[in-house]
Amino acid sequence: MDDTGARELIDAAYEDRDLLAQQKYADAVRSVVAALDAGELRVASKDSGEWVVNAWVKKAILLYFIIAEMRVMEVGPFEYFDKIPVKTNLKAQGVRVVPPGTIRCGGNARLCEYWRAGRRRYHGRYLGYGWFLCAGG
Repeated sequence: MDDTGARELIDAAYEDRDLLAQQKYADAVRSVVAALDAGELRVASKDSGEWVVNAWVKKAILLYFIIAEMRVMEVGPFEYFDKIPVKTNLKAQGVRVVPPGTIRCGGNARLCEYWRAGRRRYHGRYLGYGWFLCAGG
């Protein structure tokens, strides 16, 4: 589905949540979250030096919380109860996440920036618990 088709479905479903009962609207939401997860879309992007929020992508994220169901997820010794699964395949993406940190599906670790008190940015791939901010992923 192209961005225009997804955008139209997302905008319509955002205005009328009952549309989410139809498969094509729920699929549009899932496709946007999958594109975010793959780094193909961003919630905000720079245009001529200015940050522009892609409101339709933000709407899709909010709609995802409506269509996703709460479930138990077990990852090693950890158990989560949430609507958004934990991101997998981090090694192949070249991303290091140290315990007890997690990245949820839809978050793009490649777009993350490292923040800590006293530091501005570190564009490496170390993500420690409570030390990262994902802007746009």
